[in-house]
Amino acid sequence: MKNSISTNQMDRHNWLSIRKKGIGGSDVASILSLNPYKTPFEVWQEKTSEEVIAKVENSAMEFGSRLEDVVADKYSDVTGNIVHKDNKIRFHKDSNILLANIDRLIIADSSNLIPTGILEIKTVSSFARKYWETDIPLSYYCQLQHYLSVTGYTWGDFAILEDGRKFIYLNFTRDEDYIHQQNEALISWFNKYVTGNTPPPFSAAELSFISPKSSAVEATAEVMKYYNDLKEIKNKIASLDDEKKQLEDSLKLFIGENEVLTLNNSPLITWKAKKSNRFDTKSFQQDHIDLYQKYLSESYSRTFLVKEL
Repeated sequence: MKNSISTNQMDRHNWLSIRKKGIGGSDVASILSLNPYKTPFEVWQEKTSEEVIAKVENSAMEFGSRLEDVVADKYSDVTGNIVHKDNKIRFHKDSNILLANIDRLIIADSSNLIPTGILEIKTVSSFARKYWETDIPLSYYCQLQHYLSVTGYTWGDFAILEDGRKFIYLNFTRDEDYIHQQNEALISWFNKYVTGNTPPPFSAAELSFISPKSSAVEATAEVMKYYNDLKEIKNKIASLDDEKKQLEDSLKLFIGENEVLTLNNSPLITWKAKKSNRFDTKSFQQDHIDLYQKYLSESYSRTFLVKEL
């Protein structure tokens, strides 16, 4: 079993080729269906494709990479911990399927009071920061535990730069029981779908954008429970929506021609005019039908409609 491969002189194509042969930290949340932006099927496509599929980098990803050194330096200034770039693809001691590219190593101090750990760096917006208020989001937590599993280290820190101006860091420690269960799930998934060259099942989100067969499937007893529970919830939501509208209308009538409802001079509700410009698609289609048709693009989506029995 190899422990690591140096990436110092490695080009991106070779780096991606090695990653195709195993599960890296950025794959974990997607495989476990914890990543809202990438599905298990997409990971499977990357691993089994004859081509090396490179992730398209957007501006947020680009500047996140550019700011890594800045955030790492800030972390060292705040904590006093020394960090180094790792420049390796690491492999789990028991399985080459599990691999890791970590952002930085936190170097053990000379007294060994602080052992070697992992530093992960994130640049986030204030909008995304709300998901970090109480704990590390599960989609990142599973990635961090994966890195501890592969490296054998027992702890790490998360260094976060919010909106390019606010810095915080969060600590995480090794969870042996979680790691054991996660490793079993990841290795089983890789052997079944990647090694077995069998596509994993579609998620509900992916099924929403395929062209369906003109056929029917008979409901089972379990599916009928889902159906009845869904109807009950939809009826509750409809009732609450009606109640919500009545309460809003009562408040609007009280506010009248004013803009703000206050209590002790503190605003409770604002009801302000908002001007917006909207593109008149219907008029454009009537006046410029050829140009309208030129820029039409075909796409599939499916309408989910619950019928009454």
